[in-house]
Amino acid sequence: MTAPEVFPISVCMIVRDEEENLRECLPAARALADQLVVVDTGSKDRSAEVARVFGAEVHDFEWCDDFAAARNASLVHARCPWIVVLDADDRLTPENVQRLRKLCSVPPACAVAVTMRNEIPGMIGEKWYQVRAFPNDRRLRYRGRVHESVDFRALGLRLAVVADVEIVHVGYADPGVRLAKARRNVPLLRRAVAESPEDALLAFSFADGLVCGWHFDEAEALLRDLLLRSERDGRGDEVRVPRDLEQEIRLKLSVVCTALDRPEEARRWADEALALDPKNMRALLMAGDACAALGRPSDAEAYYERMLRAPERLSFAHVLDHRGLRGVAQIALARLHVDAGRAERARALYERCLEEAPEFVEAYAELGDLLRAQGDLDGAEALYRRSIDRSDLDPRAVAGLVLVAEARRAVMRSVPPGGGRQTSAQASGPTV
Repeated sequence: MTAPEVFPISVCMIVRDEEENLRECLPAARALADQLVVVDTGSKDRSAEVARVFGAEVHDFEWCDDFAAARNASLVHARCPWIVVLDADDRLTPENVQRLRKLCSVPPACAVAVTMRNEIPGMIGEKWYQVRAFPNDRRLRYRGRVHESVDFRALGLRLAVVADVEIVHVGYADPGVRLAKARRNVPLLRRAVAESPEDALLAFSFADGLVCGWHFDEAEALLRDLLLRSERDGRGDEVRVPRDLEQEIRLKLSVVCTALDRPEEARRWADEALALDPKNMRALLMAGDACAALGRPSDAEAYYERMLRAPERLSFAHVLDHRGLRGVAQIALARLHVDAGRAERARALYERCLEEAPEFVEAYAELGDLLRAQGDLDGAEALYRRSIDRSDLDPRAVAGLVLVAEARRAVMRSVPPGGGRQTSAQASGPTV
């Protein structure tokens, strides 16, 4: 019996001062790769030495404020039929290494997008699709100074989306690092937009970077200009805004208006996005939050309920995964029920949220408050402690424990002498 043909894989990486991340990433990269290429863009640490320990071919590249140029420098050294691109802060389990190798066991004839997941400790991460594997063809190169992407359509390649291969990205685990990267990218994106003003997707990436860096006014002006381009498209102008981008522009405008405390406009933009896709969970969330801010709880409730009925979908945009979006909707609905005096409905939503998405720390303390108000001090204390275990002394949970202790002391004072026995927990209250 003839053995199946094997198509070797070149794993290509660009790094800078990633010594520690490389120690975590390279064992899986080495298991995947027949050739491991690492391009160093100016490390001051031992990144190059660590890469060589794992058998990588290390090449130097002088950084020029252009991520695509660095990526393309790594592709030049690839010799295998398939190329897989990884970053030092990517993580691959052995199962996903095997799935990737199986994918690349066929002749390279398409670009392959896999599931990416941002891992954020103690929180629900983001999930999206991203092209990470493609044929080794010198005509196939990256474009974009930042948020670079491989231009597979230029060769007329088919795109295969493979959801069951997952790469975990840990580079945004620290929110401060994420903000720093967003601010680093702003001048690069500004320069890229100046070089290619006709590129609507690039302009949107710039606006997104401005939002991440808290430059809301400039982001709003750029997003509104993109919508004007879209309107001109209908009259045959040369500048084009892809139709699938129009919804993202409206969603980002809703985010901006929310940040600038303009909830009525935030709702309008979210509703325009929903007109394009009525089941978009992010648009439903933005509209619901805007209604809640406007003091329209029944409208907000309707949007959140629609979120819970929406199907799971992934896209090429970085979004909270379906489980996380459901958890956000459940907590928002629970808060509305609490405010309306519907305690049992709120309790059921909090409990469902914690069952499906236990990473939502705020749900523990909020449900604890609800149980404490109902007189269930033991249940409230247990939830407060679970919150503290997960969030390192959550202030709301600590305050809740203090209130539980005070409630127990009040119960003790209300019991006549000899009127009943108390447990040691009732007598002492919780330890804060």
